[in-house]
Amino acid sequence: PETCQVLHVKSIEMNPVHSLFTLTNNEETCSVCLEPLDESKSGILTIFCQHTFHCHCLLKWRDGSCPVCRYSQNKKTTEGTEGSSKLYQETEERAIEQNSDDDNECTECKAKENLWICLICGHVGCGRYHTAHAYEHFKETDHIYALEIASERVWDYASDGFVHRLIQNDTDGKLVELPDNHTSDHSSQQEKAETLALEYSYMLTSQLDSQRIYYEDQMNSLSSKLSKLANQIKQIETQNKSTLKENERIEHQIAVKEKELASDMTKKKSTEEVYEAWKDKLESAKKSWLKEKQMTNSLLQSNEALLKSKEIADQNISELNDQVRDLMFFLEARRKVKIDPDLEGGSVETRQSISTRRKKGKRKSEK
Repeated sequence: PETCQVLHVKSIEMNPVHSLFTLTNNEETCSVCLEPLDESKSGILTIFCQHTFHCHCLLKWRDGSCPVCRYSQNKKTTEGTEGSSKLYQETEERAIEQNSDDDNECTECKAKENLWICLICGHVGCGRYHTAHAYEHFKETDHIYALEIASERVWDYASDGFVHRLIQNDTDGKLVELPDNHTSDHSSQQEKAETLALEYSYMLTSQLDSQRIYYEDQMNSLSSKLSKLANQIKQIETQNKSTLKENERIEHQIAVKEKELASDMTKKKSTEEVYEAWKDKLESAKKSWLKEKQMTNSLLQSNEALLKSKEIADQNISELNDQVRDLMFFLEARRKVKIDPDLEGGSVETRQSISTRRKKGKRKSEK
């Protein structure tokens, strides 16, 4: 916010008949007594916040603050009263422009009826008959004065009542009465006017300080929030960098694992092919083995049959050998008989009977 400087008014010259200020609107009324502001009947005074009152109404004000906007000032003297008055006038004009705008709406709920504007910071909120955002603003900021836009009445949240008709003199804390404008006591009237000017100078200084403190608090709050956000952004950036590094490491690991997986898949495929080849070989070998087994079984059966045939043949050969031997013996005997006539008519029955018995026994055993 801009730095404001406020000075006390040293003196004010006042004409009891003609007002020092010219009214811009002949129909304007005093905010205290609600009577028309006619300079021909009574003294009229416009204070630094650009609100105009009857002098005798303003002297009855015991608070030292504006009856409309309740601006007040501490008793501090600084330089630059004209600059601060100009700044406040611009602020008041902006507030009046905002109040005259038909598009006024609650800052929170966008309501356009029963609106109140804070006289400290210009916050617009809805009244208690809606969602009471103006009262919530008071609880958050402790800005106790709010102006009802529709009726231009000022509400004091501290005293819980309208304060635009209360008047108090801050110099002695007592009710005062402004003399009639036809009185001859010009010096007393001028002193009271100077007192009023001083009071409102204090009032303006106080409210400007309040505004400065409010906006400085807002700036400090925003600065702290920005610093927190900056720290959070730094933390997020650091986390983002670490996350990116971790992501790169994981992606590298994934690439390595994918290569290993591709190699394993190739090995698996080749192994499956080898397995299928060996499986085919096993099937063919099994078939060959079964064939060979069948052949072996058939050969064994054939061998057994051949062995049996061989045994039979051997028996036959043995019998034939016996027969041949007997025959040879018979032939030899006959030859000898032929050679020796003495042996003719003899017989050899014993041997023949033995061989005959053997033959008969073998045949019986075969049967």
